[in-house]
Amino acid sequence: MSGYRFNVIDPTGVVSFLGPRHGSKMIAAACGANHKDVDGVLTFVHSLDELWAREIERGLEAFDAEKRSEPAGALSSDVAAERRDWLRPFRVVDQETRQASMKPGPLGLLVVNLKEHRIIQVDNRSIGLRRTDRGRVRRNGKPTRMLFRYRLPSDWAIVP
Repeated sequence: MSGYRFNVIDPTGVVSFLGPRHGSKMIAAACGANHKDVDGVLTFVHSLDELWAREIERGLEAFDAEKRSEPAGALSSDVAAERRDWLRPFRVVDQETRQASMKPGPLGLLVVNLKEHRIIQVDNRSIGLRRTDRGRVRRNGKPTRMLFRYRLPSDWAIVP
């Protein structure tokens, strides 16, 4: 799934993943619901697009399993080759992952800082985020007739 690269910062670190165009509104809605960590954001997004949320969760589980099983500083050649394109979700844990997290998707790069209540549109080649908006709930990856609405609290900033 490609579109935006999202970097979500919470008190424990940074998670980076790709997502669809509609994902920007879903992430903003999670921020509007005052979620304070990545797990809370993913739980919220799961109610709006379960396939995308599960894809992120599975990718992070795989990344965590790889990090636990590899010797310090060493990656198998298969894992290293797969990571070169950085399509799967990952945690920012070193300089290599930090650099990969700053490579935008085809629609751009959004950094969501849950600690400081900011959404930074580092590179947005699509429609800009709004403080108040709505989007379509998805089921089985397809849009439904059901809409969700969100409003970011006044202490949240959207940086162009």
